Amino acid sequence: MGNLLPEGGTDPACEFVLIPAGEFLMGSKELQNTQPVHKVSVPSFFMARMPVIRLVWDGCSHMRYYPREKITTSTGDRRPIEGVSWEEIGPFLKFTGLRLPTESEWEYACRAGTTTRYSFGEDAVVKTGFFARKNLLAEYAWYGENSRYGKDVACAVHPVGQKLPNAFGLCEMHGNVWELCEDTYAPNYNQHPTDGSAAIGVGCDRVTRGGSSWSEARALASAWRQSFAPPRHLTYGGFRVAARP
Repeated sequence: MGNLLPEGGTDPACEFVLIPAGEFLMGSKELQNTQPVHKVSVPSFFMARMPVIRLVWDGCSHMRYYPREKITTSTGDRRPIEGVSWEEIGPFLKFTGLRLPTESEWEYACRAGTTTRYSFGEDAVVKTGFFARKNLLAEYAWYGENSRYGKDVACAVHPVGQKLPNAFGLCEMHGNVWELCEDTYAPNYNQHPTDGSAAIGVGCDRVTRGGSSWSEARALASAWRQSFAPPRHLTYGGFRVAARP
């Protein structure tokens, strides 16, 4: 699969990665809304290496394929688009022929074969010596501890591609911007599909994953999930696209 840039342009931020089919244990015993932990079989699919960036969003908005006037905050072509609503993402997906990942696909891709809290291990900070500590999470993510541009400056979204990828080659599955999934939100996994498809229930709220540049470390865990009401614009929230192989 190619990339999101027109006229054959290339940019790592716009590339897709083929995620292999497989099974994994979805969820966590740490939170009520991530239980029960259950096995899910996920077919292969393509997923964008990074969240959709302003370069791509603006490229389409100039052609009037989806609204632009309400999109706010982040500047710079290589920063993730943020402040989007569910309704504003729809026309973009229709025009590009892409889709949002299902919640199962998102967690499977984020974990990249791991069963730990994060895609790189169990702990955000590890001990490296008698007094020494290393912040591993900061090597993979922008979050509340490292996303400020200065001491007295608020946390901010950063250009993509500056953090380490997971084992599938996906960048920033932890932090920077919350990422919307296709599923409607449910308070638990009691009725969650086990075939990798989206859970579409009776509610209107949708699922967001991954945490943001304002989040504390625990919200960046692979299993962490929260709800989002579609009429609102998702503060510090963007999206990543997926496609069938």
